[in-house]
Amino acid sequence: MDLDTLKGIPGVGWEAVRATKPGWPSPLRALAQLAPKRAAVVRAFVDKLRDTFDLAVWTRFANLDNLWPIDWEPGPDDTPSRDDIAALLANNPVASRFTDGIQLLSAQGEAIH
Repeated sequence: MDLDTLKGIPGVGWEAVRATKPGWPSPLRALAQLAPKRAAVVRAFVDKLRDTFDLAVWTRFANLDNLWPIDWEPGPDDTPSRDDIAALLANNPVASRFTDGIQLLSAQGEAIH
C-alpha cells in the first residue's frame, strides 16, 4: 500500500503521523496486524478437521523436529486419507503457509510413528 492510499483512511491523525520523530513508533502502527502464530494456526486447522469429519483428530508440538504432527482416527471406511487431509491443508490459505512445519500421519499414525 502506498502513502496516497493511506491518506484515505478515516480517523488517522495525520498531524501526529507527520510529527513522529525517527525511532519513535508511528501512530499507523495501530493499523497493522500481527501474523498468526504457527501453533494457533495448526490448532485451528485441527479443530476444523474435527468439525468437518466428526472424528478424533489431535496434534502436538515435536520440539526436536520443529514439527506439528497431525494425526486422526480414520472412520470405518478409512477416510479421511492422508491425501484428503493434504488437499484440505493445501486449500487452506492460512494453514498452507506452514506446511513445511506440519507432518500428516495416519494410516494408523504411520504405524504409530
